Amino acid sequence: MNSKNGMSIGIDLDQAWLEYAEQGKIINQFVAYFDDPAGWWKTNDILETGVVIKEGKPVYYAKNITQEIIFETNKPIKSLNQNLEAVFMPHRRLRATAANPKSPGPQAAPSDDPLKCGFYCQDPGHQHSLLPRTPLALLPVLNRRYWAIFYNFSPFEKNGHFMLLPVRLQGVHIVLTHYLQHMELGFLQDAISLIRKCQNLLIFFNAIGAGASQNHFHYQAIAHQLGSLAIEHSDSDHPIRFIDFDINTPGLAEIVFKHIQFINQTFSGKTSYNLIFTSQKLYLIPREKDHEVLRVNNDFITCFGAVEVAGRLICTEENQFNNVTSEQYIAALKTLSISKEKIDFIKAESIK
Repeated sequence: MNSKNGMSIGIDLDQAWLEYAEQGKIINQFVAYFDDPAGWWKTNDILETGVVIKEGKPVYYAKNITQEIIFETNKPIKSLNQNLEAVFMPHRRLRATAANPKSPGPQAAPSDDPLKCGFYCQDPGHQHSLLPRTPLALLPVLNRRYWAIFYNFSPFEKNGHFMLLPVRLQGVHIVLTHYLQHMELGFLQDAISLIRKCQNLLIFFNAIGAGASQNHFHYQAIAHQLGSLAIEHSDSDHPIRFIDFDINTPGLAEIVFKHIQFINQTFSGKTSYNLIFTSQKLYLIPREKDHEVLRVNNDFITCFGAVEVAGRLICTEENQFNNVTSEQYIAALKTLSISKEKIDFIKAESIK
């Protein structure tokens, strides 16, 4: 397929997403396991959430079936200074990790025990398990590995939000091998190979200590228009320091992997990183683990992953969305950014 006409990586992902939405396959029904502080649901209420097609376009959808209430989850994007933006995503409160309030600062690493995996890769009977789901695509890439592409259980991009997991094939069955959320050269090569075939896709990776909620290797990907995130505006003063590479640089995976190895080996486990891949650039964002979760304002504490670092602040509460200011968001980003001296040191020493 022509990669310039959409999210094409052996399958037209944008079309597959729309077809799934039209068929009601991007709606999840499950039982709430905690009371919502905002009052949208009670424990044991039956809920539905996801994306549906309305008047020919994808829209977010959330319903409390028990109480027969449909919630409004489609607010316009709030534009902030320096190309930053805030989005209202109340359905993201339904994620398993949302049940546990966070305090600002470093966070305990998610368990590496497969039996405690939040993808429930050993438990097909769990309501959130990936095992019973049919992937949108199964892709052979490099290194004789397959990647399964699932829709995200709690999407924050209505035009397409995907999970990419390395899998093995056993006959006609997919085996979700529990690879830990640690970058390997082969995984990096595969992501670069995929993104080079895609025009309107953004792939990202949250390392442990940089927004990863599960210790099971996965990338995420969203439908994306080039230039729509603040980090892509190289002529602007983005609050986060980063290292960017042309996506078509020969030997790019090996170069970036050397940088990652240097970060992991040099800073005593105190520095982590995010990766963002577009069809033009790869962004490596080293960051301090001490600021994985940040206080944006008095009523807004949240974990910063790759998307928040790139310039899109996800708000799960309405007062967060209404009250957040450009100055607060910029201050939070500057807090987690590493110093100029440190990033210059990484640039200079990683390639020796």
